[in-house]
Amino acid sequence: MKFKNEQHQNLFNKLLSKIGTWATKDKEYCSACFALAATEKQNVFKYVDHEGIDFDQLLKDSKLWSSGERALVKLAATLFNSQGFPLTVQEVFYSLDHENTQAALKAIGIRYN
Repeated sequence: MKFKNEQHQNLFNKLLSKIGTWATKDKEYCSACFALAATEKQNVFKYVDHEGIDFDQLLKDSKLWSSGERALVKLAATLFNSQGFPLTVQEVFYSLDHENTQAALKAIGIRYN
């Protein structure tokens, strides 16, 4: 799996470890964690556990983050639960730089491959 950098990879592994080893085989969890880890925000860890991801609170708490970081959070929420968090392509990719665009595409690939 290709990561943006070591921090992205470490946070992704930390998130999956918190959930449990089964999460590596769960496309919803794995893709959402990949997108969340791409924000490189260590505090996303507190919203994730083996019972789910608290996207409602995370979306509220991330209001002051950059537009790119928020786009990745929204993408993660949609990959995890598309019915609860509908999102358009423009909402995701409009504010992402090249590196985060690649991470978003990879997260989508994890979810739908």
